[in-house]
Amino acid sequence: MSSENRKREMLFSLFDLALDILDYACNYKGVTNRDMVCEN
Repeated sequence: MSSENRKREMLFSLFDLALDILDYACNYKGVTNRDMVCEN
Protein backbone atom coordinates (compact mmCIF):
# COMPACT_ATOMS: atom_id res chain seq x y z
CA MET A 1 0.00 0.00 0.00
CA SER A 2 2.96 2.33 0.42
CA SER A 3 3.88 1.84 -3.23
CA GLU A 4 0.36 2.94 -4.18
CA ASN A 5 0.79 6.11 -2.14
CA ARG A 6 4.17 6.73 -3.73
CA LYS A 7 2.64 6.32 -7.18
CA ARG A 8 -0.08 8.83 -6.36
CA GLU A 9 2.45 11.26 -4.92
CA MET A 10 4.58 11.01 -8.03
CA LEU A 11 1.55 11.59 -10.23
CA PHE A 12 0.58 14.71 -8.32
CA SER A 13 4.09 16.11 -8.41
CA LEU A 14 4.27 15.46 -12.16
CA PHE A 15 0.95 17.25 -12.60
CA ASP A 16 2.28 20.16 -10.55
CA LEU A 17 5.40 20.27 -12.69
CA ALA A 18 3.33 20.26 -15.88
CA LEU A 19 1.28 23.20 -14.61
CA ASP A 20 4.45 25.07 -13.70
CA ILE A 21 5.86 24.47 -17.17
CA LEU A 22 2.63 25.64 -18.80
CA ASP A 23 2.69 28.76 -16.65
CA TYR A 24 6.30 29.43 -17.59
CA ALA A 25 5.57 28.87 -21.29
CA CYS A 26 2.62 31.25 -21.11
CA ASN A 27 4.70 33.94 -19.41
CA TYR A 28 7.64 33.40 -21.75
CA LYS A 29 5.81 33.31 -25.07
CA GLY A 30 3.05 35.69 -24.13
CA VAL A 31 -0.38 34.81 -25.44
CA THR A 32 -0.26 32.47 -28.41
CA ASN A 33 -2.69 29.76 -29.47
CA ARG A 34 -2.71 28.65 -25.83
CA ASP A 35 -4.66 31.61 -24.50
CA MET A 36 -7.36 29.20 -23.33
CA VAL A 37 -4.77 27.54 -21.08
CA CYS A 38 -3.15 30.81 -20.07
CA GLU A 39 -6.40 32.51 -19.17
CA ASN A 40 -6.07 31.77 -15.44
